[in-house]
Amino acid sequence: MEAPSRTAFEKGRAYARREIREALGGSARAALPTRGGRVTCVCARRRMNPRAPAQILLPGGVRAAPAARALAGAGGPVPVFVGERARQWTYAGLWEVERLVEDPGEAAALAAASGVTGAVMALLLRECPDAATPADGVAGAKEATPWRR
Repeated sequence: MEAPSRTAFEKGRAYARREIREALGGSARAALPTRGGRVTCVCARRRMNPRAPAQILLPGGVRAAPAARALAGAGGPVPVFVGERARQWTYAGLWEVERLVEDPGEAAALAAASGVTGAVMALLLRECPDAATPADGVAGAKEATPWRR
């Protein structure tokens, strides 16, 4: 796979987590990588999130809960990647949080409807097809500039 440009990812194209991390920062393993206290992107595995990118399920004992709350509170678009196969994360575009589901019963119902078990939180996202790229590629940034390291 070729490294992404510093200014954009191509929707529908697959990237390695290393490429995503190099472009946006944050952990190469977390579902909600952060840098400087802000969520840099969403990385959801398809097998755990069959309705991704519109619905992201967070399992019990998840360390992502603070990041999910930060993302929901920050507002604005964030890049979303869906892991379809090993080491391949397809860029789904810029999405923003429509609603954070913190009620474990509601999250479990969403998971059950998706054929998944164990979710205690969920992020419901909506696409922002005309959104400008967030500054530094992080949710909640104030002005639009190209992604940079």
